[in-house]
Amino acid sequence: DSTDYDSVKEGHTRQLTASTFPDYTLNDDLANWCEGVSAEFEAGNFGTPGSENDCTPVIAGSCNDEGVMRPTVPPAPGQLVITEVMPQPTGTDGDREWFEVKALADVDLNGLGLDRAGDTANPKKLESPDCIHVAAGEYFIFTASASTDQVVLGDLPLDKIKGQFNFALINGAVDAPGDVQLVLEGTVIDAVTWAKSKADVSLSLDPGAEDAGENDQSGNFCDGSPTYGAGGAGTPGEVNGACPIVVPAGSCDDAGVIRAIN
Repeated sequence: DSTDYDSVKEGHTRQLTASTFPDYTLNDDLANWCEGVSAEFEAGNFGTPGSENDCTPVIAGSCNDEGVMRPTVPPAPGQLVITEVMPQPTGTDGDREWFEVKALADVDLNGLGLDRAGDTANPKKLESPDCIHVAAGEYFIFTASASTDQVVLGDLPLDKIKGQFNFALINGAVDAPGDVQLVLEGTVIDAVTWAKSKADVSLSLDPGAEDAGENDQSGNFCDGSPTYGAGGAGTPGEVNGACPIVVPAGSCDDAGVIRAIN
């Protein structure tokens, strides 16, 4: 056997990935190596001499699926739909802001960027050696905080959290709307904007409008309900309640059909 190595850092070994069984061809690819950082075998030196390696590199386009490396399945535009946002939670915004997404297909979130269209910062990419898989029909959330303390998060469901964003969900106004978007290598997968929001209540998309085009219409959003915990009202990681029918001026509800007043 033989191998090459690069990116050596003083005090740290280079390790072959521990995500799969060692193989004499696996170590020919430098992408399968990473820096030993977690185990200090003597003062200032990190690695696992004579023991199983403990690092797993992030390999672009691949992920570890329960011990087996496989290609990631990236989402296409419209296969992820933003269904709920919480710009003004009860408590600290930086700890309790969140937004919800529904998957319309079986995909992996590895490499997905969380972003705002209205800022100059780069998207916050979801990077993990393990597959961040979501199934068709699944609801999940992204949070402003990396905390796993439910008290800090205002009682958000920990099992629904798939990652963290690094920007603020602004309240939104007509002249300065709030927005959030999902991007993958420069392609927008989905995006929503809002011109207003309420304190302690999410902006919730009607279940009948769970589409990447329908969620562009502000009229398809309404107040989230019921209260999910200390963070406020909404349904993080769950199907939303139906929005009430809004009857425009000059019209009326005729047994479920909105028509002009005669």
